[in-house]
Amino acid sequence: MYVHDPEPLAWDDDARHALERESIYLRERLRARVEQLLSQEGRRRATLADVDRARSNPAVMPRRQVPREPVHEPAWPATFGVYRVLDREGPIAICTLASEALMDALAAASPPGVAIVGRVFTENFGVEKVVTNLVASPWLRALVLCGTESRHKVGETLLALWQQGVEADGRVRGSSGPTPMVRSLPPEAVRLYQEKTEIVDLRGEERSAAILERVAQVLQEHPKPWPESWQPQVQTWRVGEGGTGTGGMSSRFTPDPRGIFLIGIGPSGRTIHAEHYTREGVLDHRVVGETAVEMCQALAQQELVGHMAHAIYLGRELQKAELALRLGLRYEQDRELELPFDKLRTAPGA
Repeated sequence: MYVHDPEPLAWDDDARHALERESIYLRERLRARVEQLLSQEGRRRATLADVDRARSNPAVMPRRQVPREPVHEPAWPATFGVYRVLDREGPIAICTLASEALMDALAAASPPGVAIVGRVFTENFGVEKVVTNLVASPWLRALVLCGTESRHKVGETLLALWQQGVEADGRVRGSSGPTPMVRSLPPEAVRLYQEKTEIVDLRGEERSAAILERVAQVLQEHPKPWPESWQPQVQTWRVGEGGTGTGGMSSRFTPDPRGIFLIGIGPSGRTIHAEHYTREGVLDHRVVGETAVEMCQALAQQELVGHMAHAIYLGRELQKAELALRLGLRYEQDRELELPFDKLRTAPGA
C-alpha cells in the first residue's frame, strides 16, 4: 500500500516538458525514478537535470512491494512439460506424441482414470520428462501412445526403452530416432518404467473416440499403485522465496559450452522452472522462481551461462514465461504465447 506525501513534488517547466515527451508507460516509470531520487536527497523540486539523471540511472527505480503468497509445488508431476493434469491418482497417462490438437481434445474430455495428457516432440529430453513423471507417481501404471509420430520417433523410443532398456552411454536400444539418448535416467528409473508400466501402442490414431474407448478398457483392469517411485535428485534453488514481487531463438545457434536450458511453467502453475543440462545432456541444476528478474540473477550467480547470446535468449524466454504466469497465457519455450487450451474454444473467432 502506498502512502501519499501531503506535499506534492514541484516540477520545473523544462523538467515537466521532458516528461511529457515520453510515452505514457515510460513517463510514469521516469516520474517514479525522479521522485525516489529527490526523496533520498530530501528535496521537493525536480529539475531537468534530475530527469536526465533518473533516465541514465534506471537502478534507482522503486519496485512495488507486492506481498507474495507462499507457493507450494505439488509433489507430482515431478517435472514441467506440455501436459494437462487431470486426476493425480489416475492410473493412466496419455502421450499424443506430436499431435497438439489431440492433446487438447482428450484433456477437455477429462476421461475417468487419466492422470495426465501431454505431447512431446523430442526423443531425448522429451522422453526423459515423460518417463520421469511416470515413475514419480506410484498411481501411474499405463501409458497410452497415440497421435502422429514425428521424425524424432518419440513413440518408438518410449516403446524401445520399455522393451530393451539403454546402453551404457544412455542410448536407447532399438530406437531409430536421431538422438535417442536418456542420460538423466539412472538404471533405477528405467527399471521402474519397465516393471510397472503397461504401454498401449495406438500410434497413428487421431480419433479421440477410439482412444477414449481403449482408455476405458485399460481402466477396467484397476491396477493397484506401485510400491516404489523415483524422482531426480537434482540441486535446486528456490529464488525469491517469501520475498516481494518485482521471441524464440535465432536461426543461427552457437552452443553454450556450459550447457542448455529447458524453461517451462512449474507443476503448480505459479512458478517458472529452468532446468540446466550439460553439453552431454545430463540434468544437473534446476532453478525455480516467480519473476524473470530473480531467475536471471540466480542463473548469473550460479555461473550457468557462458555465452552472451545465450544469456540474452534466456532473458527473453524467462520474461515470456513471467508474462504467461501473470496473464494466464500458455507458455512453451521458443513459441509465441497463446491462450490456454480451455479458453481457445470460447475465444473470439475460435
